[in-house]
Amino acid sequence: MQIRLSPPLKRRPSPTEPAASNRKPGVLRTTAEAVGGIAMGALRIPSSLIDGTLIGCYQGARMGRSQDHGITAKEVSKSLVYVNLTEGLVKAGACGFVVAGPTGAAVALTQEGVRSAADVFMLVKGGSANALGTSVHEALTNRIEAGGGAWRGGAKGLVTGAVSCTKAGAKTGFSEGRGAVAGTCEAAAEIKNEFSLAKPLRGHVLARAARAAAGAVSGLLAAPAGLLLGLIQSSSSSEARAELSVSKQRLVSVGASTAMGAAVGALGGPLGIALGGVAGGMVGLLGAGSASNFQESVSQSLTRAQEDDLDMGTDVANKYRDIVQGSGVGAWAGFRLGWDLAQSD
Repeated sequence: MQIRLSPPLKRRPSPTEPAASNRKPGVLRTTAEAVGGIAMGALRIPSSLIDGTLIGCYQGARMGRSQDHGITAKEVSKSLVYVNLTEGLVKAGACGFVVAGPTGAAVALTQEGVRSAADVFMLVKGGSANALGTSVHEALTNRIEAGGGAWRGGAKGLVTGAVSCTKAGAKTGFSEGRGAVAGTCEAAAEIKNEFSLAKPLRGHVLARAARAAAGAVSGLLAAPAGLLLGLIQSSSSSEARAELSVSKQRLVSVGASTAMGAAVGALGGPLGIALGGVAGGMVGLLGAGSASNFQESVSQSLTRAQEDDLDMGTDVANKYRDIVQGSGVGAWAGFRLGWDLAQSD
């Protein structure tokens, strides 16, 4: 695999996009993106090897069994997602059981379920699942004779799937890592712009201190809703991005705050999780995340942040950058809107 430290910096074509700026990433950021890409590519290799071996053997046997197998790249992509998810759950459950028995297995499966859900979301929405599935499907189609025998197809598919998926995993992992680093940098660059829009403190010294404390708390409580809303919006193209209804926006706010409350309450055991979740849900329902202008403000911040984004050279890198950037910008916007709510008279 050939790694380019300086991909072409052309802007993504869009008739509605504002005029391009001359901003280009510097040497430090380009290097950081390359390091992130290499690290993510290396991490992708072991799981891709396992996934490709299993899927290649299974799909290869199916191809060898019938000339009219009807196997598509989309089907292979779905199989890779299922295997990836199952693999993580099985390993987590087994490790938890060995350490603490059934209780440990249950806790480990719950934690892994949340992590795996996030991984699968990024795998699918980031475009890696489609890229991996397409690569494996092309390799299997070129190497396996349809109708040549299930055993023969399975044996060839095992090797072909392992090699093709490992190569594709390293390549897409490199793009994922570059995109994630770029998205983090882009989101961090928006902190100053976002907070410059925040309402200023007013009143005498004690009043300003009280408003600052209230604004910080309100902002932290609204940030998860902004993060989730930014994630939802940035995982869709600007053309396909639709405005959520008021009820769905409130559901997003309540869901994000409930999850945060439950996570904080986990320190107090099952009862703490329950109480934290209920308290978080109430905050999400009554806080800034359910305000009428919340979604519009987050969307405006996201549009501003993405208007001078550059084409990173691959679809996977662009999507990962957009998702990570959107989540970060959404969190900053949510914090700012929560702060503003506390400054209102």
